[in-house]
Amino acid sequence: MKKIRKIKDLKTMKQEPILSNTKFDELLSYKGGLMTATSYGIFGDAGAGKSSVAFFITGQIAKTSARVLNVQCEMDETDVQEYSTRIDMQEVEYLDLINSKNPKKDLEEALSDGWDVVNIDS
Repeated sequence: MKKIRKIKDLKTMKQEPILSNTKFDELLSYKGGLMTATSYGIFGDAGAGKSSVAFFITGQIAKTSARVLNVQCEMDETDVQEYSTRIDMQEVEYLDLINSKNPKKDLEEALSDGWDVVNIDS
C-alpha cells in the first residue's frame, strides 16, 4: 500500500527550462522555454511553416550548448541543408530516418544517447 504524505513533504527534481533566448520562450511554458520531459506539438496546414518554427527554436537552443537532435522523417539531406541556409541551425545534430534500413533501431539507439531536446519532424 502506498504511503500517504503531505504535498509539502514531496521531494521532486527542480525543473529548469531550456531556453532558446527568443520570444518563443514566453509562449512555451509559464517558466519560459522548453520544460524537460515535456512534449510539444506544432500543428498546421501543409506549408504553414511548422518545420521552420521547430528548426528555428531548436537551432537557437543548440547555440546555448544544449544537445539538440533533429530526427527527420520527411525531408532528405538536400532539404535539410536548404533549411540550414535560411535558419541558423548548424549546431543541431541530424538523424536521417528516410534512408534508414531499420528506422526503429536507429531511432532507439539515437535516443539512448541522451539529448536535451529532440525535434521529430514527420
